[in-house]
Amino acid sequence: AAAVPVATASGAPAPTGLAAKLAGLSRAAAAETVRDLVRTQVAVALGHGSPGAVEMDAPFSELGLDSLTAVELRNRLGAETGLRLPSTLVFNLPTVTGLADYLLTELAPAAPAPDQVLREAIDQVVAQLDGGEDRAEDRDRVLAVLRAATARLGGAADDDDPLSSLDLTSDEDMFQFIDSQL
Repeated sequence: AAAVPVATASGAPAPTGLAAKLAGLSRAAAAETVRDLVRTQVAVALGHGSPGAVEMDAPFSELGLDSLTAVELRNRLGAETGLRLPSTLVFNLPTVTGLADYLLTELAPAAPAPDQVLREAIDQVVAQLDGGEDRAEDRDRVLAVLRAATARLGGAADDDDPLSSLDLTSDEDMFQFIDSQL
């Protein structure tokens, strides 16, 4: 029986194999790991004794990779990464660097920027509050949380605002406040 990947909190399958290994590395270390993998597999496909014989930015065609070895390379990389790779992969990304960058993006996508995460969360809250009902109390509580977060991030606090007196100095305080109010 095939192993079933464990689901993450988001419901997506937990990464396995190379993706799991990359998840535990810094972005720079993950990029280096993938470049080394691609370089090694190119060297094997071309019959080189060492990955060092493969130039990182030389086009594969200049290195001697033909259509047959391109298919072999794609299959080897697919087996190593667990990804289903397009048949044109090696032709569309004809260098070790280009191919490695693509694989890194597929295996370990960059985390969204904090401002993007915040925008998405705010959009969800706004959509909830725009239900047409009188949600003044909910809006006030949300605004209090936003003011407290702004103060924590170094923004100016509004001393005339009665909600500014809330002591929400930690994440735990903020979540307890939200839970008690909703």
